[in-house]
Amino acid sequence: MVDSNIDMDNLDKLLEEFHPKKIIEKRTAFEYSDSQIDEVTRQVLALRGIEKLYRHQANAIALIEKGENIVISAPTASGKSEIFIIPAVKAALLGKCTLILYPTKALARDQEERIKRFSLLGARCGAYDGDTPQAQRDRIVFDRTPIIVTNVDMLHHMLMHSRRFAYFFENLKYVVIDEVHCYTGTFGAHVHNVMKRLKRVVNRMKHGRLKISNEDVKTSAAADARKDMKTESQLRFICCSATIGNAGEFAEALLGETFQAMSTTGRASDMCHYLIYSQEVGVFSTTAAVAEKLPGKFLVFANSHRTAELLNIYARRLGLRTAIYRSGFDDKYRRNVEKEFKDSGDRGLKGLVTTSALELGMDIGDVGSVILCGYPGRLTRVRQRLGRAGRRGQTGYGIYIARENPLDLFYFENTDEYVGGHAEKCYLNPTNEEIATAHLLAMMKDYPLTIDELNDEPQAQTLLEKLVGQKLALNFRKVYIPTSRGNELLRGLGLRSVGRRVDIFEGDRQIGFREMPMAINELFEGALYLHAGETYRVESLDLKGGIARVARMLEETEYYTKALHTKDADPLKSLVARKSGNGANALELNYGKVHMCDSVNGFAIKEIGSNLKVGEKHFDSGEELTHEYDTNALWFDVPEGCGGELGTEDFSQGLHALEHIMIALLPTLTTCDPNEIGGISYPSGRVFIYEGVHGGNGIVRAAFGGFGQLLERAGERLGKCPCKEGCPACILDANCGNDNHYLNKHTGLKIAEFLLGD
Repeated sequence: MVDSNIDMDNLDKLLEEFHPKKIIEKRTAFEYSDSQIDEVTRQVLALRGIEKLYRHQANAIALIEKGENIVISAPTASGKSEIFIIPAVKAALLGKCTLILYPTKALARDQEERIKRFSLLGARCGAYDGDTPQAQRDRIVFDRTPIIVTNVDMLHHMLMHSRRFAYFFENLKYVVIDEVHCYTGTFGAHVHNVMKRLKRVVNRMKHGRLKISNEDVKTSAAADARKDMKTESQLRFICCSATIGNAGEFAEALLGETFQAMSTTGRASDMCHYLIYSQEVGVFSTTAAVAEKLPGKFLVFANSHRTAELLNIYARRLGLRTAIYRSGFDDKYRRNVEKEFKDSGDRGLKGLVTTSALELGMDIGDVGSVILCGYPGRLTRVRQRLGRAGRRGQTGYGIYIARENPLDLFYFENTDEYVGGHAEKCYLNPTNEEIATAHLLAMMKDYPLTIDELNDEPQAQTLLEKLVGQKLALNFRKVYIPTSRGNELLRGLGLRSVGRRVDIFEGDRQIGFREMPMAINELFEGALYLHAGETYRVESLDLKGGIARVARMLEETEYYTKALHTKDADPLKSLVARKSGNGANALELNYGKVHMCDSVNGFAIKEIGSNLKVGEKHFDSGEELTHEYDTNALWFDVPEGCGGELGTEDFSQGLHALEHIMIALLPTLTTCDPNEIGGISYPSGRVFIYEGVHGGNGIVRAAFGGFGQLLERAGERLGKCPCKEGCPACILDANCGNDNHYLNKHTGLKIAEFLLGD
């Protein structure tokens, strides 16, 4: 029998050999409200085994009932669900509908089971997603189920078939967006457009029966009717978020509405942090060895699917009963893993190795410990992941294993920042043209589009002309609709990326997919690709057809492959420019549009664990894999006075080193997925920090605003690192297209000091 209650003194002894830093974060209780509660609220709380509301819950519900849009930013286990469940139940009893959106299908399913119990009060609920059987989908629609739990991906399809959901949209009152901090970057830009489409469909549904003749449009009565119509149809948004630095600002950017922002602090249980540096043994061996010593059930969070697969291999070699849990697996696999993990018997799984799939509020059972294999890119994620432990009130244990890179070591060395630092701000780019164009086409599918709807949107008018010119849309009887070619494009539109993706096939069976540009970095011919604990060799890649064909390797391999590539940036337009620094050391900082070209021209073969290179292959001329796109970037030119003192070769290598460490530390300023940013330095002294997605995602704007702080942190890390020539803890970057050649740590520090005026 596995017991989640862990003895701290015993765990101290078990982890002693790893020389951890230890910090105890004490429980801080949430304040209860002393306000009276109505009968419906009392019944809802009773069904959840609760007697009172917390103060922040009562205040949030009061604002919702006044008709405000709210966003509440609060830690895990703070009772955020009650804030939207109570208004949703009340609305259902009055014949109004609520749409509850979760960022993942698994989380939506988990929460549906909790919400279903309120059918006892007359508030029926149903999950409507890709795994819902057709008969159940029909029942949800025809029975007029008032509370629908789904995800934004399914809402996108519901809108394109809006007439099927006419009753639901016509009576929709509340839109709940849980875990709103997840909707950043590319995904956030898609969600912004889906919400814009939702508001349009709801207005059409609510107003379709109200007829006002053209002759009456200018009369005061008609104007009043229009005004009343708008007020009556206005949706109310309820957003819940983990603790982030700009909840109100971010919700308003995402949804285009005014919000009342609320926040609360507290902890449901004590949290004991252990911080370990994996320099000597290696991160995979250290993580597996720590997991082996844990007496209770645990989760291991990795930051990429490849890392998760490798960690699971290491854990199983030690005899641990672990399984992979990440996106890309079918529902049946996930359900089986969840069941095995929740099994308290000796044959159940002891640990799960996961990516962000279990980061959110899913009930995965009684977890005693959480291991973070590396810093996950933002403090919000640290707190959410650690919040999976100790949810039953017992002490939770969080073990942070710092890898040998600048970002991980920044938080290992700055423990106050790790435990109590201010959460980063969230960003998105709602004007991404590629994404806006796709959703303008989808808008025509939702409901035919009139040109008058775009009167106040000059960008949308330009995009409409583009769609017509590409024969993706046509003007039919004064409205715009998709052509057959446009409808075909919409069938392949996904919300998690911009542009193309590559489907991965073993024989006739699709085993997964990768989005561009990640696809050309992982699925080149000859690549070793990890999936569900198995290694596959890529036999062919057809970028035009979007298909990679792989074959499973029959014998276990000790190697992995890494793409070698070149990148080039061409500035298109500077949107904002400013000076950074003083006097002769000052530089001009630009933020604007660039054209990127990323070419994979070969690959290295490396040993798992040691990362030792054992071979290298370069593609013949014409065989390179190329991905081109326009995006946002920051760029600057180092003043000539700096390069003249150092020599051409040293200067170029030092600038390359400085670019590496600035990219590595950018997540200390903003929410940032390392896979969506990149950097390039040129011997001329020009450096680019760019967003690695078509059209941009809004991340680099934070680097433009906080450039001085980013440069200071880069210089500090270079000065602190004790290595002689550069190491993974400072300038070596696993994603370097030059495989970490042409770097000079000491010159990089001199350039940083010059720019800082030191």
